Amino acid sequence: MKIKNRTLLWTSVVIICSMIIFLLSFIYVYNRILLNNNITYSEKVVKNAVTYLDNYIEELDSIAIGANYNYYLQNYLIQEIDHETGYSSFSNNKSVQDYEISSRLFGNELNDRIDVSSIMIFGRKRLLLYKTMYSYQYVVDSFTEYPWYRDAIEDPDQVKVTGPQKHSFLLGNTDNTVSVSRMIRNYKDGSFLGVILIDVNLNRINEICEGIYHESEGKICVINEDGTVVYEQASGTEKDLSLENNEISKELLDAIRSGKKENLTYSVDGEAYQIVFKRMEKTGWDVMMMTPLSMVQKSAVNTAKLIVGVFVVVLAIMLMLLEVVMTNIVKPISSLQRQVDTIDKGNLELLELPPRSDEIGDLTTSFNHMIDRVKNLEDKIIQEQEDKRKFELQALQGQINPHFLYNTLDSIIWMAEIKDDNVVPMTEALAKLFRISLNQGKETLTIEEELEHARNYLTIQSMRYVNKFEYSIEIQDEVRKMKTIKLIVQPIVENSIYHGIKEKKGKGKISIRAYREGEDIKIEVSDDGIGMNREQCDALLNGKVESDKRRGSGIGFKNVNERIKLYFGKAYFIRIISEVDRGTTVMITIPASE
Repeated sequence: MKIKNRTLLWTSVVIICSMIIFLLSFIYVYNRILLNNNITYSEKVVKNAVTYLDNYIEELDSIAIGANYNYYLQNYLIQEIDHETGYSSFSNNKSVQDYEISSRLFGNELNDRIDVSSIMIFGRKRLLLYKTMYSYQYVVDSFTEYPWYRDAIEDPDQVKVTGPQKHSFLLGNTDNTVSVSRMIRNYKDGSFLGVILIDVNLNRINEICEGIYHESEGKICVINEDGTVVYEQASGTEKDLSLENNEISKELLDAIRSGKKENLTYSVDGEAYQIVFKRMEKTGWDVMMMTPLSMVQKSAVNTAKLIVGVFVVVLAIMLMLLEVVMTNIVKPISSLQRQVDTIDKGNLELLELPPRSDEIGDLTTSFNHMIDRVKNLEDKIIQEQEDKRKFELQALQGQINPHFLYNTLDSIIWMAEIKDDNVVPMTEALAKLFRISLNQGKETLTIEEELEHARNYLTIQSMRYVNKFEYSIEIQDEVRKMKTIKLIVQPIVENSIYHGIKEKKGKGKISIRAYREGEDIKIEVSDDGIGMNREQCDALLNGKVESDKRRGSGIGFKNVNERIKLYFGKAYFIRIISEVDRGTTVMITIPASE
């Protein structure tokens, strides 16, 4: 078989097999991604629901906890608990007063909250205090067997949540309520004073769940420890997921309560659902997110169909074109490939192929040009990296200049000897100055950190040169977290102090502003010092005037300017605006980057 025909055959086989493998792999991987994304999303929804519901239970529990520390309620219960009869009575006038104050407090709570339907306190034999929107039917001993009462007695330090339920001792209560109960103890000796029962309707629970998830497909369910549904989102046309008589099926409940993991796949009438659930710590309830797998996988199926259609069309076109071009391409391409392989191994020598006037010849010429550009670019990058390291090293060396460090430490020692209150702020400023300078070896930091570095430097100098200058720093909130290279503002501030303010008679001022202007960030450092003429400004930028290393960090304007250009490009630089005897403004321009 000829090379061309063999190439066509094997190319076709490889393409078809590769596409089949790719298609199957894509469908599998994409389907897993969709399922995992849905699990992640469902876990987030369920976690939010659990958090909000737990917070709501804690909010209700705070009412019960507050009852344990209410002075008037404690007095009333202490007087009444040992005088219980079948009917309500008061031991004395003080008991009446304590009852009225406590009753008014619970009444206010009932009026302020539309979700609370009743607040009651039960003793050992009778109801001691209540506020409810329903009528109360007198009960004697039967309430002591209710779970909300019994559980609160057995575990007095924990809140108990029961329901949904309808209390037989409340007349006119047609709606299910959730009950929050807790034992009330004498805060002096810990003795039993009663059990507080707070009934809430399901409106707030429904509102929390509906606010978290309101999609048309899938739903949220909340079930209590017995498997009774506390909340179930309206499901539209979707199946009922084995919810019978307002209770979840035993099979699904056992799977959820097995504790192996917090998600599972469950089938109802032949249709699979992805269920993600999480237990509420305080109540023992479970919050579930149920999503049909058919809905999750719909996107993968549609994408697979599209890929198959495109593949068939592309394959047919490729086979036709391959026959036409194979003869003219295979041979020269092979020759070119052998030459290119040497480049792949790091040999950047020009290709040597017989001259051609077709596309292969053009490709060879272009490739040789590209090799030249790559070699030039490689040299340029190496030089730029060396320049970056050189200027950054100069900046770091200047920042830890021994003269500046010695002068500052000398000032700290002097302050310590005279017990000056500024010794701690100056020491702290010096520590922060060097910490930000080093920046854990990183070249970039935020605008906020760079200006904090300048603030620390100004703090030190303002303490060394008392009443010589004042300063202000303004930073636009939008640019606080944007990135810049380090050590570009402090050298400018240093120049303002030593060459502007220090030579001025009287007190000077230094102002620093950072703000966004279009796609750029502007950092202005202004002083009202002696100013400079144009020649002096140019000399600073060109490095012909060095900073005084004996007094400051020694980082020159040229260093800052060159580092900005090397890192951000030549479109970004330092500009000096100065007028003799009027002051100087230095404008730093860098790109807005997060």
